[in-house]
Amino acid sequence: MKAFPHTLRTQKKCQCPIWAQGTLHGKWLKKSLDLRSWEAAQKLVRDWEGGSGKYEDTTVTLACEAFMKDCEARKLSDASVDKYTLLTTELKDRFGRRSVSSLSLAEMRGYRETWGDGSRLGPEET
Repeated sequence: MKAFPHTLRTQKKCQCPIWAQGTLHGKWLKKSLDLRSWEAAQKLVRDWEGGSGKYEDTTVTLACEAFMKDCEARKLSDASVDKYTLLTTELKDRFGRRSVSSLSLAEMRGYRETWGDGSRLGPEET
């Protein structure tokens, strides 16, 4: 078997097969894409992630549920999962049935401004 001639995975002009590694829909995946083009590999992975690659029909509720499944698959700490559970519950309560693509940046900033906790140190503690 021929040895891999590179020490870094950042060499995009390499003609070696490209591999994908990570979680997809809550399941661990590590496989060769049988492609040598970064552009083709990125398009393939985007298609896997979003079905047709279109997110217009994804509701905030479905996106939050998929995110929580991914958190479980990554085996995050209980504290992190608790924080994300609180966040996704609030997002679902506020935006639940709306599509992700219909949310504006102003709406998301407005939501963020309602949070009581900011940085760890308050103005009087700095």
